[in-house]
Amino acid sequence: ADTDVPIETTFDAYESWLAPPEHGGGIAHLRVRGDRIFTGRLVVLDGTNRVVPRFGRIIVRVPGKAAPVVSDIGEDGEFFFDQLPAGDYPAIVRYKGGECRFTFAANGGTEKHADLGEVLCAVS
Repeated sequence: ADTDVPIETTFDAYESWLAPPEHGGGIAHLRVRGDRIFTGRLVVLDGTNRVVPRFGRIIVRVPGKAAPVVSDIGEDGEFFFDQLPAGDYPAIVRYKGGECRFTFAANGGTEKHADLGEVLCAVS
């Protein structure tokens, strides 16, 4: 029933077809993802300059996932990830002024939504 799991729960599939034998039963496995929501604001450190990478993108590589997890960056550096497991991942910030590579730390608390605050990426 719709009251059996928290509303923020995400499933890989919402239905499963079974063909059990007559007078038999079957088990449907529906995988639940434990991904959390991570938000924050990006700032790129380019020497002594603090640059907000407005309207860029942050690209995070998660081991085991074929495609990267991507978030657009807002005017004030805001980002939003809703399909990212907790952990530390290689990331790239691409913006009008260039590119910055760093380790994105998707951690912080145990709540479903974690505001990471200001996230820094230093241009090397």
